[in-house]
Amino acid sequence: MRSGCNYTVIQTAVRNSKASDKIIVNDSATYNENIVMNATTAFSLECRKGAKISGSTGKGIFLNRVDGPHVSGCRIDGYIYGIYINSSYGVIQNNTLFNNGEGIYLDMNVVDNDILENIINSSSNYGIRFFTTSWANSGIANNIEGNTLKNNFEKGIWVDYGLRNILKGNNISGSTHPDAYGIHIQGHNTNADFTTTNSNTIFNNPLGFFIDDSNNNNANNNVFCPSNTNYDIDVFSSSGVSGDNNRCEKPGSWNDAGTIGCSFFCDNPPNVILLDPLDNSVDGNGNVDFVCYAEDNYKLVNITLYHNISGTWQANQTKSISGTTNISTFSINNIPDGKVFGWNCFASDNMSRASFAPNNFSINISIIPNDTHKFLIKNVFGTNIAWFGNLGNVVLKGGCVAQSACTASSNSFIIANNSDSTVAYINSTGDLCVERGDCTDLSASCNPTRNAFIIKDSSDKNVSYIDFNGDLCLTGRLYQNSNP
Repeated sequence: MRSGCNYTVIQTAVRNSKASDKIIVNDSATYNENIVMNATTAFSLECRKGAKISGSTGKGIFLNRVDGPHVSGCRIDGYIYGIYINSSYGVIQNNTLFNNGEGIYLDMNVVDNDILENIINSSSNYGIRFFTTSWANSGIANNIEGNTLKNNFEKGIWVDYGLRNILKGNNISGSTHPDAYGIHIQGHNTNADFTTTNSNTIFNNPLGFFIDDSNNNNANNNVFCPSNTNYDIDVFSSSGVSGDNNRCEKPGSWNDAGTIGCSFFCDNPPNVILLDPLDNSVDGNGNVDFVCYAEDNYKLVNITLYHNISGTWQANQTKSISGTTNISTFSINNIPDGKVFGWNCFASDNMSRASFAPNNFSINISIIPNDTHKFLIKNVFGTNIAWFGNLGNVVLKGGCVAQSACTASSNSFIIANNSDSTVAYINSTGDLCVERGDCTDLSASCNPTRNAFIIKDSSDKNVSYIDFNGDLCLTGRLYQNSNP
């Protein structure tokens, strides 16, 4: 209130104030009193250090026929009504209300109040309640936003006969009465109430959000996770009700726009990652181990390998799994040579959610022949990186490229011309570079017209070569990205 006026009792300060004054409580003490603010007194109360207003009867703070009241920062404990609002255009913000019969009560004909960011716990009846007796005296255009309501016995927020009110961004949980609601909008089938319910989080109540005999309400982007016991959102005897992008598991009779139930589930499907073999791999023997990783928010149940080896996409093997993460291996043997196919894994959880990995992987079965005699090329560690066989086959650990100039790196196997210029090479990772022609295989014959590096069979027949110009010829197959 007026500067220099100090009181030890809040209500005494209010009684001696004028409408233009502000009551500021600058300590954290407990005040055992009932505070009444009306049109002739100060209607702004600010508890700057969390002062506690405590009692056992009546109203903790009563805002009686005040235009634009403001209450902030106070702790209010033990009343029948924590804050009783019979006023309009007010701001009730950042208060903590606990162990009251009803946390915040909005009486008849209240208009355009902002109930913001309050904590309301353990009310024996309701957290926030609109209560009137008819549409003629309903609460209109009040904004209930950003409040936390927890463990209130019967209902978190109850809107009864309200018009055009907004419930936004509230967090409501832990109501304990068997028939308790997180939010209950009740219209008595008298008229439309146009309540907007957006971006609230409502969970662990017996009943989540109930639109009861109330028309033209809108509900978007609300989250009911983890689920409420009986249903998350439900509608009874109401028309013109709509909404979208809600997340829930138990939609009751509610449907988001264009779907059945809510747009999103609480439990996302498992995340699946294909580990091995890598996409576009080449396998050289037709015996393949497929390795998949799955993870889930709750519990994995099974995982299935899918492929189209036969030309038709189908399940191959299913394994029962458990836990929230899993790595599974599926083995398929004797896959035919020359087969190129796709594969993926499909994982399910205990909430009947399931998914594939985002993209299929492909694999090429290119079975490497076992030529009786081989010209081996090794790296500095003695590991085979390529070979030329007596049946005309060439196997590379890497790939083959034809380009105008082949500049060999260190530790490469080099083919040079009579001027000692490199015309082809196989490097330490098994990549072949040739300067003439291409990397095609299965030639009818390989008879060079000039000097060449030549591989012959046991009957002295040429089966492959790289010639003076760096031209590759082979009568067998060229196997790239394989295991020589």
